[in-house]
Amino acid sequence: MHKTTVSIEQIGSPIRRNRRQRETLVGLGLNRIGRVVERADTPEIRGMIAKVRHLVRVDRPATVDLEDDMKTCIYCAMKNADDEFSDEHIWPDALGGDFLPADVWRTNDVCRRCNSLSGVFVDGAFIRSWLGNAERSSGARDHPIPPPTELPQIPKNAFPEINTIS
Repeated sequence: MHKTTVSIEQIGSPIRRNRRQRETLVGLGLNRIGRVVERADTPEIRGMIAKVRHLVRVDRPATVDLEDDMKTCIYCAMKNADDEFSDEHIWPDALGGDFLPADVWRTNDVCRRCNSLSGVFVDGAFIRSWLGNAERSSGARDHPIPPPTELPQIPKNAFPEINTIS
């Protein structure tokens, strides 16, 4: 059984967004935060939702066929389709997360919206915290500062006009 409608709620403001995103919200019938509309589940509507996915929340009616393809985000606990999930680095890349084993320090159970928000609010605050600074400074010990080189000695007769001043 296919789902025929999709419920769309506006969760973000179109202020300071480009004109096309504002027009897409109007085309979906959204013009106020908190407004919810029901639209047919068509490729056209899905494309419009994709263009403003950071400004809307989509609630799909639960059906038996769809539940098998749905995953639950570990942050927001919302059920989304498998293609709405992205690779979340549990240890931030700025602190060496790319070099850690992927099976331990990464998860694919975070939706794209939460992954983006965690990068801004969680990872950014963590990187700026004392623990993040300590981690970055410990990496500096791996690259010692080379000792200063000796300056070349200038011979006394290199500038004769200076030596002859009485």
